[in-house]
Amino acid sequence: SEAVKRSRINDNLPLCRVFQECIMYIETFGVQREGIYRVPGYRAKLQELKNLYNRGEAVELTNYDPETIAMLLKLYLRELPEPLLTRKLGMEFERVLQSEGESESISTICHMLRELPEENYATLAWLCLHINHICRYSEVNKMTITNLIIILSPTLSISNTLLRVLCENANRMFPGIELNPNKAIPLYHEDTSLLIVREDPIQSYVWAQARNEALTYVKNKLKEQIKEERNMVRDYKSEISQLETRNQNEGEVRLRATRTRTYESRVINENCEEDLRQYLGLLEKENSQFECDKMSLYNSFIDDTMSSIEAYTEIRFRRTFAKTSIEE
Repeated sequence: SEAVKRSRINDNLPLCRVFQECIMYIETFGVQREGIYRVPGYRAKLQELKNLYNRGEAVELTNYDPETIAMLLKLYLRELPEPLLTRKLGMEFERVLQSEGESESISTICHMLRELPEENYATLAWLCLHINHICRYSEVNKMTITNLIIILSPTLSISNTLLRVLCENANRMFPGIELNPNKAIPLYHEDTSLLIVREDPIQSYVWAQARNEALTYVKNKLKEQIKEERNMVRDYKSEISQLETRNQNEGEVRLRATRTRTYESRVINENCEEDLRQYLGLLEKENSQFECDKMSLYNSFIDDTMSSIEAYTEIRFRRTFAKTSIEE
């Protein structure tokens, strides 16, 4: 994300410079090239290009062949620090595709894509539209959707099935996006057709239902969390009580034993009692620290809970009203 922001060509287009320039070059000179993305380019030139981009220098891609530019694009995607679908959401995309019917899963995936960071969303959109465009010339370039998916799926850490769905439905998945460097990416919050109209009785009702679902879900999770915390506190207090009892008993035994001893022994016993008091003081201090940590944990959990409620409600609301518009 930071790398993209530093290397943007256009402030309104959240795409890394090397990615955008490679896509535009191949769109211009490579879509009809036989074996594009399959036929390898020149590795020496590939390393030369990589070094130029890493140094932030000007690059004239017309001095290179499309196969080498395609290799550079694949290298860029392969070396991303995180997959485009992110580690957090990647498995969820796969789960939705497997658990829901094709039509329903497409609608769900459309909304899940809006949860991606804008750089990931824009990059994935351009890539899927680009792959879709190359497939239109498959009779000339010999690169069908199957061929391209087999090549790019491992690079993107996306399953063949999911990548096929994204590419074949690219125009539905990424509405309003074009492979045009002068056109900004329409972000999800700019979709005025999905703005909440609380005056609308139907939308207000759906919003309330979504809110109730979110509250019920989070309430159950909170109950489980509180129960676990209470068990931890109970076990911790029980352990402290046992330690205090054991040390108190040991102190009393030492005190009785030293009553018959000499003055020197009494001095030693006083030192033992002082050590015991220090130890008990340490236990009390740790207990206080535990209470502070517990409150901090509760406060943090409450903040996360409220954020989860808002996010869950928003997603449920938007999915309800967007499914119809997307399917249309």
